[in-house]
Amino acid sequence: MFVGVGILAVTCLNTGLTWLFFKYAFAEADDYNLVACISAFATISLITVVIFLGLFDEVVLAMCMCWAIDIDLHGDVTKYGPPTFNEKIDALNGDSYGKYTENQRSPTAIN
Repeated sequence: MFVGVGILAVTCLNTGLTWLFFKYAFAEADDYNLVACISAFATISLITVVIFLGLFDEVVLAMCMCWAIDIDLHGDVTKYGPPTFNEKIDALNGDSYGKYTENQRSPTAIN
């Protein structure tokens, strides 16, 4: 749902700004069919936004799948993955510090 709202918001913002530019910034805007130009731009904008924000959705699902496999293979202990990601997942699960192995940096360690 978050990605869908983002897609609609960015597409509407792009289309609205294009309409403002055609209406007020360009003097030749009266010579063209404004509805056709805005429709074409909205379609191209929608396709571009779906491609880039769709990738974000897939990345989130892939990270959650990797985390689930990691805790499944290592008995509820995260052995791989970025420590900051593991900290956030542990905080969501109610475990503020999480369970880390010796090859990961502790969240309270100072560099």
